[in-house]
Amino acid sequence: MDDGRLLTSHSHGQAISNDILSRFFDAVEFCRVVNELGQETDPLPGAINRASFYTPDCTDSAPGLESERTPLSSQSPPTPSTVAPLTVASESIYSLPQNRITVNDAPAMWKAYKYLFGCCQQTMCKMIAKIWIQTLSPKKQATHPYQGGQATAPAWWPTNCLTKSKRVRHRQPDHLYKRERINLLAHILRLLVEPSAKQHVAIRSLGLDVKRLEDITSSKLRDFLEKDDMNARKRQRLAQLFELAQQEARFRNGDIGRHEPIQPIYGQ
Repeated sequence: MDDGRLLTSHSHGQAISNDILSRFFDAVEFCRVVNELGQETDPLPGAINRASFYTPDCTDSAPGLESERTPLSSQSPPTPSTVAPLTVASESIYSLPQNRITVNDAPAMWKAYKYLFGCCQQTMCKMIAKIWIQTLSPKKQATHPYQGGQATAPAWWPTNCLTKSKRVRHRQPDHLYKRERINLLAHILRLLVEPSAKQHVAIRSLGLDVKRLEDITSSKLRDFLEKDDMNARKRQRLAQLFELAQQEARFRNGDIGRHEPIQPIYGQ
């Protein structure tokens, strides 16, 4: 059900208890597998057990099923009263269960971004995608309308990626598959970790970087994140995403070495 309760249907006139039902069907495991298939992200070697951190919201992949959740801390997440950076120090990528990678490991970084976006509710991912697209192409509907398909996509859009799995159709975020939407978000974030002089020529003049994108996202999502406690918890994943992107941006700007260890969150 929408409220997280598991509804069963059977031919007998008697109710089946959860204890009996669990002997035939593991709802949590089913939810996890469906969510992973939706993300199309291979688990990394040495991934931590899901019981050690707050697991992703599976309701987008399997409506009516509720995943097991272990809070990241014993305190309720704060409800922001003003537009503030999304970084939450006590919930940072350094204070949670970790798998260590180095900042120059591009494939691992890509998987980290995709995993964290996959942990976010897809309703929020759709909102973020619209915000970011509008930020990179302020006059998009006039200059790059979706009606034209791939032919009218902005130059920065991932339509011609060498890897087929990273390509994204030029459609509105609401009409993309979950995999495409996550790829689009990860692609945009990777565009902005580059120093200004090395950014894609189509966005170089916008003066954007990871910090600016974080500020814009925080401002645009303020009402959504303040709506209820469940939405407020999603700040944690956004904070981890931007903290990870800031580390990669520092590396690409020459502020930290190529072997600098960073410790994003992975899980199953």
